[in-house]
Amino acid sequence: MKLRDLMACVAVLIATAATQADDPPQPAEPLLSASRTVIVVSSKAEAFAGNESVGKIPSGSVLRYSEENGPWLLIPRYGGWLNREEVVALERAVEYFSGIIAREPAPQAFHHRGIAQMSVGAYDAAIDDFTRAITQGLKDPGVYINRGVARQRLGNLQAAVEDFTGAIQLDPNSARAYDNRAGALAELGQFDASLADSDEALRISPSFAEAFNNRGVTWRMKGDDQQALVDYTQAIELYEGYAAAYANRGYIHKRLGDLPLAISDYEKAIELDAAAHGACNDLAWLLATSADDSVRNGTRAVELATRACELTRDRNADYLDTLAAALAETGDFASAAAKAEAALALAPEAARGPIQQRLALYQAQQPFRE
Repeated sequence: MKLRDLMACVAVLIATAATQADDPPQPAEPLLSASRTVIVVSSKAEAFAGNESVGKIPSGSVLRYSEENGPWLLIPRYGGWLNREEVVALERAVEYFSGIIAREPAPQAFHHRGIAQMSVGAYDAAIDDFTRAITQGLKDPGVYINRGVARQRLGNLQAAVEDFTGAIQLDPNSARAYDNRAGALAELGQFDASLADSDEALRISPSFAEAFNNRGVTWRMKGDDQQALVDYTQAIELYEGYAAAYANRGYIHKRLGDLPLAISDYEKAIELDAAAHGACNDLAWLLATSADDSVRNGTRAVELATRACELTRDRNADYLDTLAAALAETGDFASAAAKAEAALALAPEAARGPIQQRLALYQAQQPFRE
């Protein structure tokens, strides 16, 4: 199956997992966001644990929250509570910033609308907004980082590197700019340059969990699984709720043959982020296809693969292929063949051969084993 290391490559902070914090004594109110994702719209945003501040939160940050309690949202990445009056739900953020732009088309409003656009996958629209902010004179390294991320998501890696470099020129101490450039350089196959940028990001910000995770991805791409394991573990030690780092470490444990550790890390990633479809898929594949009889669990594999497919609206060929393997492991070969055929219809030409071979197994009433 394809590698799915997860890089944290956005300039705005995205947090996904629960930690403990002192509860403020307010009653619960209706859910603010269906996705539990918000964008900070106040320059005074600050997270609190009890009466103690645990950090200012920059305007424009995209945050996942795990709980609502009255006017407060629990932000796991900060381990504290943020007032809901300082945020807007992701689902209405584009509309919110468009309203501001209609009244006063300031460059920062375009920047923030671009973040909102990018957060819902509208990368071309995001790039337009970031460019508008820049041409209107916004000298914020964040807008260059965010435009670089959007360009990277669209596969324009060299332009992304140029944007991250522009951010570094504006702020030579921007650990996030170095970290993001490291990710783009790794995708370009420039692993040594990527590692140098990651090292610089960590020199500037030694507790930057995302930079450890991303450096781990580069080590893995370079073929050094042991160094990748060290970095993923360090990322988790710095941020115990880091679902992507657990998923990445699970993949490395699998490559190294430590299947119980791999399963444990994948399960932890899914516990922390129920929407982590990559982790759901990878664990499902392991549980469905392992040659180790003691590892396989077809029922759990079907549950996880179904979730991954639902989260991606049955549009991911790889996930449908995994669901087919899981169904075959439970003995439902007819359904397995149907899902394999659906995967074939979506898969690129280069990926169809292995799926076709597995389909032939299901048609012959046989499961697939790695």
